[in-house]
Amino acid sequence: MTPVNKYLRMADLANYPECKAKTYITKSGQQRTVTAKAATRGITGFSVKHIYHLINQGSFPKPFKIG
Repeated sequence: MTPVNKYLRMADLANYPECKAKTYITKSGQQRTVTAKAATRGITGFSVKHIYHLINQGSFPKPFKIG
């Protein structure tokens, strides 16, 4: 992964588990499918929850809003 600019998003830092495809029927009777999403490994190797835990402990830099 090569960031376009010098700022990283949480999606670049954290691991995300696999999300399997889900099919459901709407109230009108239509069948809908939510597509699957493969697991991704972030730069840190930590989950989002663990990164925020480290931020609260002061062991990880706090995020800042751009714009």
